[in-house]
Amino acid sequence: MTPDSIREARQSLGLTQSDMARLLGYGDKARISELEKGSRRPGESVVRLLRAYVSGYRPDDWMPLASHVGSPGTDSTSDSPS
Repeated sequence: MTPDSIREARQSLGLTQSDMARLLGYGDKARISELEKGSRRPGESVVRLLRAYVSGYRPDDWMPLASHVGSPGTDSTSDSPS
C-alpha cells in the first residue's frame, strides 16, 4: 500500500489517526502519521488487515470503536495536520 492509499483507507473508514492506531494495535497515532507520510512501511499483516476493513470486514469489537468515531465511511480528518 502506498502512503496515500493508507490515508484514503483510514478516511473511508471514518477513523482518526488515533482510532486507526488503536484498531491496528499501535500504541500511538504517530505510527499512522509515519505510514501516511511514507517514512515507515506497513507490515504485510497490517496491509492485509486494512484491505479487509476497506472490503467490509468488521471484528467483533468494531462497534464500540465505530460508535466512538461515527459510522464507517464518514469524512474524518486526522488528529494532526498531515
